[in-house]
Amino acid sequence: MANPPPPPGWYPRDHGFRWWDGSAWTSHTQPASIGSVLAEPVLQFVAKAGLLVQGGTSILDQNDRPIGSLVGQRNGAPASVLANELHVADANGQPILLVRDESFGRYRFVVEQPWAGPVGEIVQDNVLGAAKLSLRVGGRRVGLIKREKSRWSDFSVLEESGKKIASVTTTVEQKKYAVPGKYIVTRLQWYGPPDPVAPLVVASAIKVGRVFGAERSD
Repeated sequence: MANPPPPPGWYPRDHGFRWWDGSAWTSHTQPASIGSVLAEPVLQFVAKAGLLVQGGTSILDQNDRPIGSLVGQRNGAPASVLANELHVADANGQPILLVRDESFGRYRFVVEQPWAGPVGEIVQDNVLGAAKLSLRVGGRRVGLIKREKSRWSDFSVLEESGKKIASVTTTVEQKKYAVPGKYIVTRLQWYGPPDPVAPLVVASAIKVGRVFGAERSD
């Protein structure tokens, strides 16, 4: 009896990663340097809790293994606060995703890959009331952000068909890292959507919780 094919996901192939749709290889590829961040089924964005804490955000896999970092910039210079651009870097410090805040009146976050340019954006669809956000590629809506009722900071990312792409939760946890203490942990449970949706899913984990948090504090 033949073994069943592997589930859909990013797999090493052709000196990088290629998307397997469950039955065949597709044309979607990623360089080897970003395979870890975009291929992990769970990503953790971890930052030390506290108003006066200095330092950036680490990106860990589900086993707490460091695989990248999140670096803020403002007008091209490093910035820990008031950053208008966030760089997702791999374990070697090389940027693999850029998330630029171009909000004016309504939320709008542009997502780029350094070697390929813009891949899409996260935009606010409404004008009044709580922000309703969607994922767009070339102006076409390819996904939706659905708030979860359990916690103000939690949400799901859905395809246009309503199928869940990912879920994002944020908690404050006591961790025993190099500097033990309380950490803010944003977890992305990601189901490996093919490019160009994958970078938008990662970007949503970085930015959408902050949008909901700003609304909660108003």
